[in-house]
Amino acid sequence: MTQTPSEFEPVTGGMTETVQAAPLVVIAYGLIWAAVLFYLWTVHRRQTRLQADIRELSGRQRQPHP
Repeated sequence: MTQTPSEFEPVTGGMTETVQAAPLVVIAYGLIWAAVLFYLWTVHRRQTRLQADIRELSGRQRQPHP
């Protein structure tokens, strides 16, 4: 049976795992920019449709009713 240490003992010679931060930061910024651009594109599409609807309704309003 192994004894449990009574105080902190640092691990030496264990496995180390390193991940470079730069690629993760670039990916994160890329995803954020992609989300912002997608949002702006959808807002632009909705605004274009809304302007077309407003022009159509304005044209209907100007026409005399029978």
